[in-house]
Amino acid sequence: MITPRLEMLEVGGVSIGCRVWDASGPGVAEETYLLVHGNAARSEWWDRIAPLLARRARVVAVDLSGHGESGWRDHYTLETWADELRAVAREHGAGRRTVLVGHSMGGLVALTAAWADPGLAVGIITLDTPLRRLTVEQIAKRRAIATRPLPRYETHDAAVAAFKTVPPLRSAEAAVVAHVAQRSYRRDGPDWVMHCDPALFARVTDVDAFLRPFPSNTFAVRAEYGLITDGMQREMSAYLGGDDRVIDIPDVGHNFILEAPRATAWLVLALASRIPVP
Repeated sequence: MITPRLEMLEVGGVSIGCRVWDASGPGVAEETYLLVHGNAARSEWWDRIAPLLARRARVVAVDLSGHGESGWRDHYTLETWADELRAVAREHGAGRRTVLVGHSMGGLVALTAAWADPGLAVGIITLDTPLRRLTVEQIAKRRAIATRPLPRYETHDAAVAAFKTVPPLRSAEAAVVAHVAQRSYRRDGPDWVMHCDPALFARVTDVDAFLRPFPSNTFAVRAEYGLITDGMQREMSAYLGGDDRVIDIPDVGHNFILEAPRATAWLVLALASRIPVP
């Protein structure tokens, strides 16, 4: 098993962490898979996927600001996170064929980065990335969460026991969930709290900004029980460049990178193989 190394990179005055798996040996391609987590997640969500991808390429899982090992900002936008992603790509993908892989919100970040820098990547794979038009009530709820103190737990065990994903997992190996849960909390004084900045929940996506031709070689993966509705899919499909760019995955939920990590890794490799070599 390839062990990742943690590297830190300063972007816009904030330290951005990423974990790097460097593959070596015969058959290894000059490629980088750059993995981008979803909202309130962290790079460890990829830990059962990255080693499988690293059998053939360099793999980099980023912690966007406000998440994981990275620093916090006063406020968060997709454009700021895209700038962080672009900096990481320049650091670890220079001279290599780079594929961006984004789960949920991470897909929006990947698209934003690719639109800003068309030469950044040869392709993008979004994993159940929704375009949700929030109601006034939903926006108010998100802003309330952003200003509310994080729940506190007296012990790490109590924090881990309270861990849950949104939406809930349909099914997943206990070891996979435990691995993520154990790394999702930090000590704050005598207590334990979630390892993310609650202010990131105040961000609201401008859906209309994404209704334009997607970058070349973009694939959109949709989970059967995920967050992408039929209406969202119709809106996105018009800009993807063909029905073969939409891949429906049966019997999994939104967080299928935890529910089915091996299948996710296989899917990423299969889709990446369809991206033409420059």
